[in-house]
Amino acid sequence: MIVLDTCVFIWLGLEQEKLTLDAMSAIQSNRSAISDITFLEIGYLVRKNRLKIFCTASDFSNLVVEAHDIGVISITPEIVETALGFPEEVNNDPADRIISATAVINESRLVTSDRNLLKAGQIPTVW
Repeated sequence: MIVLDTCVFIWLGLEQEKLTLDAMSAIQSNRSAISDITFLEIGYLVRKNRLKIFCTASDFSNLVVEAHDIGVISITPEIVETALGFPEEVNNDPADRIISATAVINESRLVTSDRNLLKAGQIPTVW
């Protein structure tokens, strides 16, 4: 299994050409999942007009989940504990920490383009 960062989830639904060959290969050859906090991030992006879609945030999220058979992982106390334990090098954004911790707890690679997460070296990543 792999865990998709929010940007990867969005690009999978709208702009697959933004995904690298390695990211696309990982998505095509593994079961994909997202953290449920991804839905909140998408809602905020739509609300702030940083993501322009022609449906509601929930409709978009559900369509991408269904079209690509993506699992949704709920936040657990262990995920929160792991997120809080990451060093400073890991992105300070709470959602990014939750998504990263979701990958770690599930012993999965994180598919992300986030430079902070890629260079932190704390989370197994694909990009």
